[in-house]
Parts: sequence; structure tokens; C-alpha cells
Amino acid sequence: MNDENRRIICRMLGGLVTSDLDVGDDERAFLDKVMAQFEIPESEWDALFPLMEPQEARDALLELEPPVREEALNLLIQAAAVDRVVNEAEREYLDCVASAVGIDDSELSRRIEALLAA
Repeated sequence: MNDENRRIICRMLGGLVTSDLDVGDDERAFLDKVMAQFEIPESEWDALFPLMEPQEARDALLELEPPVREEALNLLIQAAAVDRVVNEAEREYLDCVASAVGIDDSELSRRIEALLAA
């Protein structure tokens, strides 16, 4: 995955976790972990703004190569479930991006439930 893709995914993740206007400690820690894994220095975190709205994330996801797209979707689902609650705003964000790549509601629910049960 290239640098541009990592930054796009982080903008998506930021958009998702802020969709409910309440970023908890678990969500913040998850974002920090992903940013570190993606080797984005803290001094460059401001470059990840503006965060992506659901429709923008959907369009950006479609532009990614299939393996990167799947990784991005998995990270989005993990970010939504990290605090053990997927609220309505997060679910709407996930519905928007997942449906664009052919993931139906039942498959998305299955993936979310698997993470919440783990």
C-alpha cells in the first residue's frame, strides 16, 4: 500500500470515528495505532484533514485497488467496533461505504458482530 492510500484510509477512519461527534479513548487509541502502523509521523497528522464524509469515503474506497479496498473496509469496521458499540452514525457510515463495494447489510452485520463477539 502506498503513502497516498494510507492517508486516504486514515481520513476515512477519522470521518467514521467522528461521525457521532464523540471520539472516545478507545477510538483515539485505535487511530493512533493505525497511524503508527502506517508510519505517518505525528507531525503530519494535520495533513489528514479534512476528514471524509460517508459519500466521499465511498467514492475514495471505489478508487482503491481491491486488496487495499478490503483492508480499508476491515479497518473501518474495526474502528466502529473498537469501543464495543456501533452507534447509528457509525453504522450509516459503514452502510454507505460497504454497499458501494457489494457488501450487503447481512454481511456487514456479520462482520460487525464477529468483532463485537471477539
